Amino acid sequence: MSWRIVYTTLKEQGVKVAYMNPPGGMFTYVCGLVVHKNAKNYDKALALIDSALSDEAAHYTLDHIGDGPANIEELQKEPDSELQRVGLPRDTEAFLKNGTFQQRLKNKDQIVNAWTEIRAGL
Repeated sequence: MSWRIVYTTLKEQGVKVAYMNPPGGMFTYVCGLVVHKNAKNYDKALALIDSALSDEAAHYTLDHIGDGPANIEELQKEPDSELQRVGLPRDTEAFLKNGTFQQRLKNKDQIVNAWTEIRAGL
């Protein structure tokens, strides 16, 4: 399990990687930007959000990170070859509907401890 940028980077390095498509759907998530109700620089916060939704940011997000952007109109302009390169389907709605949204694991502490031991070579 990893961020999409790891997949994209490894593919660019020629490493053979693939996404697992488990029966219950891929783990997925949606993230975004918000403006705090007491924002001191409200206009700057909106400008940041606008820039993140721009066509240029959408293309960069897909091309360099491998994430699907929030700008659906720009995503639809991307060629199928680009979506295939980063392992994303064209139908975002179906992808999200068939995915499993990440939730806090009940045994997260146990998993973190095991991963820490693995990394330490124990």
